[in-house]
Amino acid sequence: MLCSLLLGGELCAQDTLRHYKTITVKQVVALSADNYDNIYIADKQGNIHSYDSLGNHLLTYSPPEVAEVTLLDARSTVRIFAFYRELQGFALLNRFLTPIELYRFQLPDGGFVRMAAQAADNTFWIYDDVALSLKKFDKKFGRTLLQTDLSLLLPNASLDITYMAEYQNMLFVLAEGYGILQFDNMGNFIRRLPAASSCFTLSGDAVFYFENKQIIRQELYSNRQTTFVLDIPVTQMKGLVVTGSGIITLEENLLRFWRQ
Repeated sequence: MLCSLLLGGELCAQDTLRHYKTITVKQVVALSADNYDNIYIADKQGNIHSYDSLGNHLLTYSPPEVAEVTLLDARSTVRIFAFYRELQGFALLNRFLTPIELYRFQLPDGGFVRMAAQAADNTFWIYDDVALSLKKFDKKFGRTLLQTDLSLLLPNASLDITYMAEYQNMLFVLAEGYGILQFDNMGNFIRRLPAASSCFTLSGDAVFYFENKQIIRQELYSNRQTTFVLDIPVTQMKGLVVTGSGIITLEENLLRFWRQ
C-alpha cells in the first residue's frame, strides 16, 4: 500500500519494488534504455549490447579500438551515444548498432574531457577537467558556446563528474560528494539535489536515483518524493533505467528487473 506522509511541507511517499528477473552479465560498466524499452549495456572492452524488453539479446557493437565506455545514452532511440574518456571521443550508433559517426574531441583551448553528453541542438555538453568547467561544445565549428566554472560553484580542486544528461531543456550533472546538480540550457545553475548516489536516470517529470539501499523518485517541478523499498537487499548500484514495465538496475555482473 502506498503511504504518504506530509513532513516539513514536503510530500513524501513510500512503495515497494519487487524483483522478478535477473540476467547475468560480465564486466558491464554502463546501462541505458530507449523509448521502445530496448536495453543497452556496455562492457569494459567498449562493446555495446542491445536486448529487448524481456532481456533477450539482440545485437552487439564492437568498437575499432578497445576502450571502456564512460557514458552510454540511448534515450533518443535514433542516436545511441557512447562516450569513451580514454579515447577523448564518442560513437554515435543507430538502433541497429551501426556506427553513424566516430568523433574525437579537440578543444580550442586544450583541456581534457572527463565527461560528455548529447544536447538537443546537436551540440554537446562536456566537463573539462583542466578548466574545471562545464562547457557546451559545437563540434561542427570546433568552438565553445557556453562555459560555467564549477570550481566557483563547488570549491573543490578535484571535482569528480560521473554522469551527465540533458532532459527537458535542463542539464543534470552527478558530482561525487555533492549530489545531482541541475542547470538550465544556458549553463546557469538552478539547484542541487543532495543525493548520495552513484547513478541516476530521468523519466517523466522526475529523477530517479539509488540511495541508502533504496530507489528515490524526486519530481522535477515540486518537492514530491517517493521512496521505493527493494524487496531483496542491494548495497551497490552502477546504473538504473525506467521502462514501461518497471525499473532495471545494474549491479556487479547482474541486471535486475523490478516492478511494483
